[in-house]
Amino acid sequence: MLDQTMDALSMNDQKPDYPQGDILYQAGKPDAAMQVYKNRIKDIIGSRALPSLPGCNEVDSIRQFYIDLLKKDRQSLVSLMGCCNGIARIHYKDRQYEQSLMWLEEAQIMHDCGRHLAPKPLYDWHQYNVDDPEISYQFCRTRSLLSDNFLGMSNTGNAVFHRWVITNRRMPPTHYTPRFKAEAPEAKLSTMTSIRHPSPELSAGLTVVESNLQMKGSWKRIYVKKMGDGHLDRRMSFTSFIWNSRLYLAGGRQESPGPFYRDLWCLDLNELKEWRRLPDYPVPYSTENVFNNWVMVPYENKAYLFNGRLSVDYFDLVNETWSSIKTTYKPTRKDIAAGMAVNGKSLYPGHQRFVQGATMQIINGKLYVFGGRHEKTNVACNLFLELDLKTRKWRRLSGSPDIPRNVDSSCPGPRKNAATWTNKEKTKLFLMYGLADRQFLPKNDPNWGMDAYQHDDLWSWDIETERWKLERIHGNAPCPRSEMSFTYSEKLDRVIMFAGYNPTCPTDLPRPEGGWSGYNFSYYADTFILGDYPISKSPSTSLDTEATSTRSKWKQILTPGFPTYRCQAQLMTDNTTGKVYMYGGFTNNDFVLGSKELRPRAFGDLWQLRFDEPGGFFSEDGVIWEQEARTAKVGPWQRCFACGTTGRLKKCGGACNGKVFFCGDECRKDGWKEHKTTHGCHKK
Repeated sequence: MLDQTMDALSMNDQKPDYPQGDILYQAGKPDAAMQVYKNRIKDIIGSRALPSLPGCNEVDSIRQFYIDLLKKDRQSLVSLMGCCNGIARIHYKDRQYEQSLMWLEEAQIMHDCGRHLAPKPLYDWHQYNVDDPEISYQFCRTRSLLSDNFLGMSNTGNAVFHRWVITNRRMPPTHYTPRFKAEAPEAKLSTMTSIRHPSPELSAGLTVVESNLQMKGSWKRIYVKKMGDGHLDRRMSFTSFIWNSRLYLAGGRQESPGPFYRDLWCLDLNELKEWRRLPDYPVPYSTENVFNNWVMVPYENKAYLFNGRLSVDYFDLVNETWSSIKTTYKPTRKDIAAGMAVNGKSLYPGHQRFVQGATMQIINGKLYVFGGRHEKTNVACNLFLELDLKTRKWRRLSGSPDIPRNVDSSCPGPRKNAATWTNKEKTKLFLMYGLADRQFLPKNDPNWGMDAYQHDDLWSWDIETERWKLERIHGNAPCPRSEMSFTYSEKLDRVIMFAGYNPTCPTDLPRPEGGWSGYNFSYYADTFILGDYPISKSPSTSLDTEATSTRSKWKQILTPGFPTYRCQAQLMTDNTTGKVYMYGGFTNNDFVLGSKELRPRAFGDLWQLRFDEPGGFFSEDGVIWEQEARTAKVGPWQRCFACGTTGRLKKCGGACNGKVFFCGDECRKDGWKEHKTTHGCHKK
């Protein structure tokens, strides 16, 4: 076990310098407490500004400042964390969620800086504790308040995640003080794990309580008139993209044991008449394994596909034919030291089959590939490659094709099924979340774990300087997850993320025969958007620093109805129109239906997302959000038009063709008059 504790730097014999602000707050004087907190922060940080607040670019320098405090003046760091938590609590009580999250973000960074005091760099899945119960208590306060803030905004996924992080933290017994236990009672987590994300029972009553971190949205089911030649089966583990308002879909499988597909389909989004079958992927299974969890990216009228070989395949989108380009890779000495070759012969790219879960982007004529699993590792890797599409030469930029003993903390850790996107200027590549299947390692390996590890970080790669940077995650973000669907809209300069899977965050579900079943995973159906948005302004938002008007941050898109909980779906943007579409994916039947058999269920549904900002097709399509809350399908369930109950209900048998549902005859009679007037329904 590599969980380590800093006995040498223990300060258990010293009392922390807790601010007088706590006493004033408990006495019902929040304004006076706020001033004490701010004054104490200024005493500690001097002329510096806190990076989580607007108007500050001292992210790297402030991290080093926190590390120095941990080494030389631990008591001041505890006080600093306490002040940030205290200010956040005041904002939370006033329902000023954005300001509260800003201060909690800073307190979280302070705690995480403790990892820099480890004797050597650690992989993210190895916890590290500074042996100071007061730091652990402030960590507990931070996570509890984060959970409360997210729950206040109906971001139930993140609310549960932060409570679970407290429970999952392994610390010395002396750190579990009465105050710690009172701050994070296990009963509260047990209650919250019975909530799905979003909750079908609560989604009808959703309201925007923080417009700077939430917006209204709507999912619209899209129906294709006919399937065309052959039959397009529902599927997961496939790839898809949009080019010239045409949606392309390739490969994947229907269930875990198959059948497996190597087909390619196309749908004209302007007409929605039929799925048209194109030539199948021609490379045989004997040469390249199953077409699962690969990525195709369109660039200059070609859709490129990387699966580990030096022959990079592409589909000509104009001529509708498959072809490939021959590429080369010559490992450098550093590459060989990183495990890229044996006896000078390249191992990857070139001689690894079964590449899955890698991310891929094409930026300015360069194809970038990060992570994934391959023939030599089922866990995942952090190898980052670049292919120049003009010279057709590969370069290793960072990382390794396996999991080396020595950790390189200057780049993201090993992962697969992460999200990647670029920025409007095409100067950066962003990498978010993803997982590592540690359970596939030998049990005597120091990196082995009983479950997969879910990453909770965001990195950016600067294309000019060729360096990674650990970024902060601002706003009302999606909770850590993998196998999520995501897309970057060039037209709107927005990143959108939907659904996904967390392999360790628990969920408790009701059994059909009664009682509850506990699972150590969660599926999601929530929706989020990232972009430059205005910041909430408050007299206490900054410490006399010049505040900027906007920042890149996440908002949750609140939708009264939503597609069923799932992972491995594909979210795509038509950059001609700006419309956002989602297709397919899978979930476990047990997670949504409460069946006795736990098995995957793939989907073959097509949806369009509308969201309430210019170009989001919310007002353009005339979405009536309040009315939709009474009729929209919530995952696999319907909602009663009369009383709002969710479940497997009976649809109206009138001329509306099942536009609304009722839970029984009493509700049908109660809601019939309104339904008849609103939707023009009548008896057939």
